[in-house]
Formats: sequence, C-alpha cells, structure tokens
Amino acid sequence: MSKIAQLVANNRLEHDIKFNNSGPITGIVDGVQSITIVAPLTLSFGVETGKTQIHAAFLAIDSGATARVVKLPAALTVTNNNVTETVYSLVGREIKIFNAGTASLKIENSAGGHITTIWAGQIATVLSPSQSLPTVNSGALKKSSVTLNKTQIDSLHSTAIVIVDVPATAAVVVSHVKSTHTRAGSAYTFTGTVQINVSGITVALPSAALTGASGTSAVQSAVQSQVPVLGANMTVDLSGAAGGSPGATQQLVVEVYYYEV
Repeated sequence: MSKIAQLVANNRLEHDIKFNNSGPITGIVDGVQSITIVAPLTLSFGVETGKTQIHAAFLAIDSGATARVVKLPAALTVTNNNVTETVYSLVGREIKIFNAGTASLKIENSAGGHITTIWAGQIATVLSPSQSLPTVNSGALKKSSVTLNKTQIDSLHSTAIVIVDVPATAAVVVSHVKSTHTRAGSAYTFTGTVQINVSGITVALPSAALTGASGTSAVQSAVQSQVPVLGANMTVDLSGAAGGSPGATQQLVVEVYYYEV
C-alpha cells in the first residue's frame, strides 16, 4: 500500500490498484471460458444487458452449425465526481478465440468493423495495440471446408455453392485446394473439373476428383496469379454437368486453404 500515512491518521485508505467491481469477478484470468450462442454475440468487460462478460483470455465459442458475428468488447469506463476513467479496454491485451462450432465466426471490433473470420476448429489470437484497432496475424493460413451430398453435386454445374463468405472489407487468396469423394455404387463419368472460384480466378481439380475410386482425394495448388478483390466470395462448382448413373450415396468434401487479407 502506498498511502500508509492516511491509515495512521485515521483517514480512508486508498490503494493504487483499480478493480472492476461491476461483475462477479475482477479482471480477466487464465483459463478457458466456454460460450454457446444462438444469435450474434457482443462481448463486454462488465455486466451489461444483452452482452456476455469476458472472464478469461481464452474463449471457446460454439455457434453450432450457424455462422455468427462476434463483436469484441468496448472499453469499460466509470465516472466518479464528474471524472470518467477507463477501467478496462482491449489495449495491450491478447485474447485467443477458438471456434468450437461447425460454422464460421466473423470477428468484429467494438464498432462493427471486420477483423477476421475463424473457421471450425481454428484459433485466432487477437492483439490490441489500441481499443479501435485490434488485429490478428493476417499471414496465417486458414482452412475452410464444405461437404456436398449427391443432390448438391448434381446441381453444381448450374448452382455454385459458397464455401467462404467474404466480408465487404476483406479479401482472400487461395493457396491450395483438396477434395475427397466417397460413394456407394457407380462413379460419375463426366470429364469436367471441380472448381474453386474467387476474384475471377479458377483453381481446378482433376476429373478424378469425382470419377476415381471411392475415397479418392485430389489436390491442386493455386499456381495462378491472384489479385485479391474486396468482398469477393469463394465458391465451388463444376465446369461440366455431372454425368453417368452414380449411386444415391455420394459425398464430396472440398477443403480450401487460403489467406485472408
């Protein structure tokens, strides 16, 4: 304690450490805080209606199979004697967010600006040099995947499926693509390719992606030059209609490894 003189003089003792007394605990501690959500999530440092208070520096957030937005907390302030002080903020903090669900989590700053997208089973570390500019390592390789059934495969030539929903303020650059086709019964006989499309650039997988033996995997690097375009979604489709008389049980898993910029 730095003010022992006040104690000796029978005065009220004041300490130099400010605590957050607006919640059940004071401060953010080590450990994992698990959060399950069914709607967009807004985090907070204090107890606020409609928001979820942060208790730990590692958050495991599960939104089930529905993509959700997670908004980082605004600074917590208190006003005493007409003087407003910041009790807690993101400044200097490191918060890890793990996506415990099966759909994407779009992370935003407290003002609603996009920061990054976290896919199922992935972790992002949010670093905050300032309250308004939290950031993550944009050089990290990300993975997104989609699982298609026979009905979806059959219609891919005419109906592309979005595999990465890119926010208006972000862009993606594809590194490589992998597909795995499993089936019961006959294979497809078409000669087209499974394609990933983003920003006008196509990354195509060989026809064996759908015509090979059950369990066949195909991998293709994105060797083409790519110019990132803001807000350009990544889609998967077929260059030719799926042919043949394949069995009713078909599954195509498409995995895309990419960078978000």
